Amino acid sequence: MPDPVRASTARRNLTTLFKILLGAGLLWLLYEKGILDPARILDALLHRPLWVGLAVLLHGSVFVLLGVRWRYIARSGGLDFTHTVSQKLCFISQFFSTCLPGNGAGDLVKGVLLSRTGIPFSEVLATMAVDRVAGMAGLFLSWNGCMIAVAILHPATRIILIPVLPFTIPVAMALVASLLATAPLSRLAGRLARRAPRAGLWGRLSRHADAMLERMSSCTSRSRTILVGLGLSILLQFLFLATALCAARSLSIPLGLLEAGAVLPLASLANAIPISPGGLGLGESAASLAMARLGYPTSAGAELMIVVRMAVLVWALVGGVIYAITPFSPSKDTKA
Repeated sequence: MPDPVRASTARRNLTTLFKILLGAGLLWLLYEKGILDPARILDALLHRPLWVGLAVLLHGSVFVLLGVRWRYIARSGGLDFTHTVSQKLCFISQFFSTCLPGNGAGDLVKGVLLSRTGIPFSEVLATMAVDRVAGMAGLFLSWNGCMIAVAILHPATRIILIPVLPFTIPVAMALVASLLATAPLSRLAGRLARRAPRAGLWGRLSRHADAMLERMSSCTSRSRTILVGLGLSILLQFLFLATALCAARSLSIPLGLLEAGAVLPLASLANAIPISPGGLGLGESAASLAMARLGYPTSAGAELMIVVRMAVLVWALVGGVIYAITPFSPSKDTKA
């Protein structure tokens, strides 16, 4: 009789292998279509390494600021851990998000590792949920601002950008509204959860839900926390755009800040689709299509994203090293 554990592991490994091959296949398709030229990327690395290096450094600052935002939101909710722990976990999260399909894999690992220090996973999950919503709100707010500015300054792009705004503006408003409504809704849901049966599986689930909702309510109970979280998220987006601008300079692509802000969030959203590791091939395809619509060469978007992905890979490897050498266990560095 076959071992069900081995069979399940084999299925997961085959699924992961398939997704890796799918990402590689998408890149190969871009190469075959003439949208991706490895020679141009190699030329950037050999002849403009300072721009590539600056892109790497700027992208590292993105992960540092991610750690600052997450810790700030968690501390506002009464959950305290050191900057060192926060930074390490954000780099480790990037390692797993790069290696595994979808950004959620890195978040899950980050939460599990922090829970090993003695903080209940449900409460860690609450802080990450608020942090993620703040990040998405910052992305859509900056995206809308850049698209509106580009549409005003470049009338020819209006036919492309104006149809997108009726989707992106309501999404930004909904994300911000959800942050503002989290505290009262969490308190209401928490009261309902406490009325649920406390025995058996349902009881355990209701207790975890109650703890999570209470922590989410604490994180968003002050408007200052929401404003600072949104401000840091918008700053993060512009650091990412600065990374992309340095990558564009290395490739001699005349990309402007507003144009980058109008097209690159599409690549970020495509990278989050759990089809290939880190969105490999998906982000390149989305960026290539968007930049071509704005009048850039067909290959510009894909090649730009490959250089940005190299910067991501550097810090993902750093995260892998941190994961290999750092034990996460109960210590004085974390406390609820």
